Amino acid sequence: MSTGCGAPTGTADAAKRLGREGKPGDTKLRRYLRRELKKLRDAFRGNDDELRRIGIMQQIFEAPLPPRATDALTDLCRLNLQGETLLLRLEALREHYRLALPGDGNSGGEPAGVLRIVCSEGLV
Repeated sequence: MSTGCGAPTGTADAAKRLGREGKPGDTKLRRYLRRELKKLRDAFRGNDDELRRIGIMQQIFEAPLPPRATDALTDLCRLNLQGETLLLRLEALREHYRLALPGDGNSGGEPAGVLRIVCSEGLV
């Protein structure tokens, strides 16, 4: 039995054994995001700024995500958010979890240019 947006329950082990689990990155959650972001792209077809904004969210949330970000995304899916509301929440998740575009050198979760002192003897 499936919970809708989250991980399948009950028959997950059987599906694994039978080889019908599917691609690891192709979850119901990702399909939900693809579908909703496609609707947004269709709605904003003539607006280049909005299309760019939606494209950034597509790239970020198609990439592998930290488990906490995935859990928060699952909550959004369960709420069945759509349209501008979904886009605003995705942007908030991006800021909260410091998610960067794939291929950016700054995907470590820390802003570029921040220096940390590891050992005080290094200052001498």
